[in-house]
Amino acid sequence: FRSLHGTPIRYSDFYGVFDGRRGQFREQMMPGVVDDVLKRGDLDCRFLEAHGKGNDKAMARSANGTLDIIPVSGGVTCDARVDMRRGDVRDLVLAVERQDVNQMSIGFVVADDGDEWRWANDGVQERSVWSIGDLLDVSAVTYPCSEGTQLELAQRALAVRISSLPSDSRERLRRCWHFAKEIREGKVLSQQNGQDLADALDRK
Repeated sequence: FRSLHGTPIRYSDFYGVFDGRRGQFREQMMPGVVDDVLKRGDLDCRFLEAHGKGNDKAMARSANGTLDIIPVSGGVTCDARVDMRRGDVRDLVLAVERQDVNQMSIGFVVADDGDEWRWANDGVQERSVWSIGDLLDVSAVTYPCSEGTQLELAQRALAVRISSLPSDSRERLRRCWHFAKEIREGKVLSQQNGQDLADALDRK
């Protein structure tokens, strides 16, 4: 087994979308966009490669515990634990390791009254998505809508340690990993995230 770590949603970043009914528009995902669907406790999200191409095969799934969806500061991350016995998984892992594939996209359904439309000054429609009603998939893609997305191969040792821990400990370790990654990228932790990190480190 290997673990793929990604950021399929970056909060507030605009990206271009083409819709057959509305044409070209700009879209952004707002902070907390997945909070409602996660709170319901019935999320069944798949990790796919190149979704929408007619050959979608789930490589991990939240319903069976092999895919985690985790909101963090700045966006939403995912951890997919994939089985290297599958040839398509091995091919994807190699592509991610080489950084041939290093970005993501999502399939989603907007919640009722979960978005806001407006016209920008340049005459292009913009949509802000505040709440997702269903997160269908998070996918490794070659050509993402949002250029700010990210996908990488997680360290094998970390993946092994996480899988052997109790569920509450796994969650704390993942959050520590995300915070440490932000610090390595030069980002400044918010006061709340700094407190969450301290609390996670203090707990036994």
